[in-house]
Amino acid sequence: MKGKLLKRMCVVALSALMLAGVGATGAVPFVDTAVTVSAAETTADGNFEYEVNEDGGVTITRYKGSDTEVVIPSTINGKKVTSIGNWAFSSCKSLTSVTIPNGVTIIGGGAFFKCTKLTSVTIPDSVTSIGDYAFEDCTSLTSVTIPDSVTSIGNWAFASCKSLTSVTIPNGVTIIGGVRFSTAPN
Repeated sequence: MKGKLLKRMCVVALSALMLAGVGATGAVPFVDTAVTVSAAETTADGNFEYEVNEDGGVTITRYKGSDTEVVIPSTINGKKVTSIGNWAFSSCKSLTSVTIPNGVTIIGGGAFFKCTKLTSVTIPDSVTSIGDYAFEDCTSLTSVTIPDSVTSIGNWAFASCKSLTSVTIPNGVTIIGGVRFSTAPN
């Protein structure tokens, strides 16, 4: 019994210290782009792996293809695609262009991380959140138009996008994470 009480006291003390530390340093919290899925089972449809969310929508969890131009489908097996999951397209070295369908609300963390040949991305007006590292190291990306629907952009979302020369950010963005458009060499 004493051991459990001691553990609880330690957890409370550590939590308080961590919260105090965040407030004192002014650290920027990560943008939460978590999507709750109803099943841990991943299903495949062509080049896309996906999971069904609690709301019946689909989160794309992985792209397995090697196409240079990808148009993400608006539905998979009759279910609406509502989010691009964390790291779903990361390191797709051949990807040059991607079109995200209307209805997708979340672009997850690292979704297009290290897609080094990606030059063009079409983000629909339905997207509200762009996660941490979403487009980091997309070194060929030249311009991005972020739609008015987006309210949060995560940490390092566009870091190391060395070719990025034009970014349009709407007035409605209320959260922008740290070092989001860094183009400093690695």
